[in-house]
Amino acid sequence: MTREHLKEVCRYDECGEQTCSFLVENGGEVFCAKGTIMQRVIDQRREVGTMLAKGDNCEGCNGSIPVAKSA
Repeated sequence: MTREHLKEVCRYDECGEQTCSFLVENGGEVFCAKGTIMQRVIDQRREVGTMLAKGDNCEGCNGSIPVAKSA
């Protein structure tokens, strides 16, 4: 995942409904949880409406990047 993808596709900086639901922060890095065991939990939360981020913006990304304020 690149910083550009994180900003333009995932909409990480926006922190709203269009932000990707599948972004996970852990240990100072951002990961894509799409296609992982976490996706089921996120999908359930999306169904019941308990998530602010509701975006499903791409097919999923492999890799992670360090969390940065200017991402």
